[in-house]
Amino acid sequence: MAAISDSLRLRRPCLAPQTLRRQRYNVNMNLEALSPTVWQHALALFGSEIKAARWMTTRLSELGEMTPEEVVSENPEAVEAILDRIEYGVFA
Repeated sequence: MAAISDSLRLRRPCLAPQTLRRQRYNVNMNLEALSPTVWQHALALFGSEIKAARWMTTRLSELGEMTPEEVVSENPEAVEAILDRIEYGVFA
């Protein structure tokens, strides 16, 4: 399974310190609990580990205010369906 690289934890985007404090990226996910296909789909869709991890830890109304990370172990199809909708631009 793909893992978040150690260098990702050390890298800092070229942003002002104030911006970094406002944008706290949670990349300490339990990747072992994730479906490999869901993680790979999120990586391909969002383009970076940070963006994918941020989305995976964001509460979504479509998932009953749970995060995709919380739901994926029980219902990976629901998370895949949301990623498909984002990919194809279907937001309704």
